[in-house]
Amino acid sequence: MGDVAAFDALCDAANFLIALIASSGREGDAGASTQAQIAEIRETVFAVDGHDRAAVKQMTADLLQRARETARG
Repeated sequence: MGDVAAFDALCDAANFLIALIASSGREGDAGASTQAQIAEIRETVFAVDGHDRAAVKQMTADLLQRARETARG
């Protein structure tokens, strides 16, 4: 997988996690906590060097793990 494809996978994982957080926020107390979590995810993705494949791979794995935990509730 090239750098672009790996970074696209990272963005897909981030978007998936953001969607899970946003949808779970609708069920309960959305407020500032949901917005803060989404902002943190976006800032983290923007901070990753897209050419550092190891960092991109690790961040993708971290976001997918967090998505699994979020989906479990």
